[in-house]
Amino acid sequence: MKDQLRALSLISGGGSTLCYAIEKSLRGELPVTFPCVISDKPEEGGLDNVVKTNPSLAGHVYVVRRCDYPDKFAFGEAKLKIARKYAIDLITQNGWLAYTPPNVVEAYRGRIINQHPAPLDPGFPDFGGSKMRGKTAQCARLLYARATQKPEELWTCATVHRVVEKVDGGAILGERRLEILPHHDMTDKPEHSLPKALLPLEHELVVDVLRQFAEGTVKEIVREHRLISPSNLKILEDAKRAAIDVFRNG
Repeated sequence: MKDQLRALSLISGGGSTLCYAIEKSLRGELPVTFPCVISDKPEEGGLDNVVKTNPSLAGHVYVVRRCDYPDKFAFGEAKLKIARKYAIDLITQNGWLAYTPPNVVEAYRGRIINQHPAPLDPGFPDFGGSKMRGKTAQCARLLYARATQKPEELWTCATVHRVVEKVDGGAILGERRLEILPHHDMTDKPEHSLPKALLPLEHELVVDVLRQFAEGTVKEIVREHRLISPSNLKILEDAKRAAIDVFRNG
């Protein structure tokens, strides 16, 4: 029997996606194992949550922060050293906010993926980029969709894509769409929160793409039509600028 795919998850937050994937793995519903985990923000509780989900990970969780290294390459090598130690096949970024250094991208070319909470259109205007993270990206999509005043734009999605040198520039591997409803907003109220409504779709999508890697069935998605029409470019820029003003730290 083929060994399970060995994945390293990079997290910056509470680790809810990783915990969901670990639970699937432990129940035999995902042919992927997670032998170790890296966080750059341990104060967010992600590593504690991961160990609670799978106690055997105690002693195999690591803190790797950009501020502790002299440059991006040393930061990347610290992650690669851990990846080599555990014979990692695939790196999955789940709520990881730090820039991925080029030496990590090169070492895992085609085998490093990222979870993004908004639509992407690599190479064209979209809701990605260095300042489009977490709630910032979600807010930008919400503002854009409503500002267009077009019913066909009232949706958002969870995205998983390949990681390349350009932030959010890699090929799309999967999407899960969510209709934007009149009551959706960016608060934390469960009945209104767009991020909370989208999160379960993010969880499911990441697990689905991980399964595809394990089974060798990954396919890249090429959009038949551009995400943003030329006539809506100013609306996009205004929405992104407003979102950045509200959620400066993602």
